[in-house]
Amino acid sequence: QDLLETSDVVSLHSAANRITAEMICAETLSWFKRSAILINVTGGALTNAVELKVALLEGRLGGAAVDCPEGVTWLEAWVRDVPNLIVTPHVGFFSDQAFAEQRRNAASGVKLFLKTHGDGGGRDASGGGGGRGGSDEVD
Repeated sequence: QDLLETSDVVSLHSAANRITAEMICAETLSWFKRSAILINVTGGALTNAVELKVALLEGRLGGAAVDCPEGVTWLEAWVRDVPNLIVTPHVGFFSDQAFAEQRRNAASGVKLFLKTHGDGGGRDASGGGGGRGGSDEVD
């Protein structure tokens, strides 16, 4: 509560799950400074969309930026009605950097599995022998 009451900008980067679902709701929105800006890069699941819209329209929140709103109807209504809102499509994972990171993460996962469970051939994923050598990073 103290964090929300004193922050000028709050940026949400949490995974969406049953614990974080609608963590920004009527109660938590009431703790924000009237001039504060909320940035939600995770998508709509972390905020109660109706309560966020009401807070923006009533001037209880300075502004918001939301990534990946839920549904075309939601998007059209919000863009038309809420001038202190920025809406972006969820496309960050389409970048070359994101694809490279996905490949590195997958290769690291396979390498870790082979190092801890063995690959049946006595070699680790880096091509070395003994199952324990090599680096933890994938080139």
